[in-house]
Amino acid sequence: MLLMLSFSVQAEYTKDDESICVAGRTAAGLIMHYRQQGESAQDLFDYFGSVDVPKSVKSIYIKLVEQAYKLPKVSNLEYKEMAISQFEERTYALCKEQRSK
Repeated sequence: MLLMLSFSVQAEYTKDDESICVAGRTAAGLIMHYRQQGESAQDLFDYFGSVDVPKSVKSIYIKLVEQAYKLPKVSNLEYKEMAISQFEERTYALCKEQRSK
């Protein structure tokens, strides 16, 4: 799964606005998936600290991790899927809003 996240991170900074927001939504979903599976935030911070991408991209993903870990971990599978989907969509909407300014 980290490999998928790595592709998203590495591809993001070379794409157009729509692709950037789609990549952000995908990364947000993966980050929230890790959150809901009980992975530690520190593991994700360590991972993003080691990825070779521009500092601005790294900063975005670190903020996504921070936001995901502020939200509760749920135990029911249906609620986990809902939490992941909501985090993805919120991230996408915020990206589109920021990129339209």
